[in-house]
Amino acid sequence: MVATTAPALDHSATQSTLADSPPATAGIAAYIASGERVRALMDLAWKLGLGLIVLVVVAWAAGVLPAAVKLF
Repeated sequence: MVATTAPALDHSATQSTLADSPPATAGIAAYIASGERVRALMDLAWKLGLGLIVLVVVAWAAGVLPAAVKLF
């Protein structure tokens, strides 16, 4: 029985050329831009949600809501 080992592959050369290719760079840029858009959307969503909560609390405190219990 003869034992042979497979030669180790050098992936460093392949990986560096893939990361430097224009399609990969464009894909990375699109991914980062997508994250920025989602961050901006989430920022707007929590601000609108907080504003709505404040508006409801103020309307409740003023007794403007139907069947609202007045504080004072």
